[in-house]
Amino acid sequence: MAIRIGALKDSSLHASAVGTSRLRLLASPAYLERHGAPGAVAQLAQHSLLGFTEPVSLNEWPVREAGGALLRIHPAIRASSGETLRALALQGAGVVCLSDFMTDADRRQGSLVQVLEEATVQVEQSINAVYYRHTAQSARIDSFVRYLKAAVGERAFCDDPITLADS
Repeated sequence: MAIRIGALKDSSLHASAVGTSRLRLLASPAYLERHGAPGAVAQLAQHSLLGFTEPVSLNEWPVREAGGALLRIHPAIRASSGETLRALALQGAGVVCLSDFMTDADRRQGSLVQVLEEATVQVEQSINAVYYRHTAQSARIDSFVRYLKAAVGERAFCDDPITLADS
């Protein structure tokens, strides 16, 4: 079994929804001190934007362009890993869009701060437990999926942070 975040592609895997996690635009206080905080979505073009190499759909940020569509960015720095982008943002390399499950502790500590909070629309990524569809679901998998659903439930990581030890 694996935990997958975001939209799932068709596969031979069975998915069971566990919860959701919100996307936010973030930057380190050091970056914002050097470059200033963007005051409007259009001002993001003047900043170093950190984004994904694949899938490019992760470079669609939860803020609206002038025409009303979600902003599709062209990152100055690209990486294939959210953890790499998080590390770059923590080091002051630019503005990033990441999920709360990955950045909750950083935001609580003040290491990353949300930018364009008023302009950000609520976009949530799904959290799914995935496992092979063609195998009989063992009691262990079934029990663990039920445990995850109870631990995470409908709560978004941003509003009610939990750990598996909380349950």
